[in-house]
Amino acid sequence: MMPWRACSRVVTMPESGRHVWQVLAQPKIRAYYGQILEDFSVNDVTHTLHYLLKILDNIQRLDAEWQLPDDAGDSEDAEP
Repeated sequence: MMPWRACSRVVTMPESGRHVWQVLAQPKIRAYYGQILEDFSVNDVTHTLHYLLKILDNIQRLDAEWQLPDDAGDSEDAEP
């Protein structure tokens, strides 16, 4: 796993933040993406999701392949 993906944090949202997220932000986000996808059929959305998931799989595979062993970058004698 890449270092920037290796950590997560649990956060607590105050009631005022929950209100902003649920009442103010989410409806705007849904409306925005609803407008973006209004010309897409169900099949279009399904195909789009399929290809986005394939891209994600390829990104994850490449990330795993490109990882260096833990000590590979620490040695001054290591070749580039």
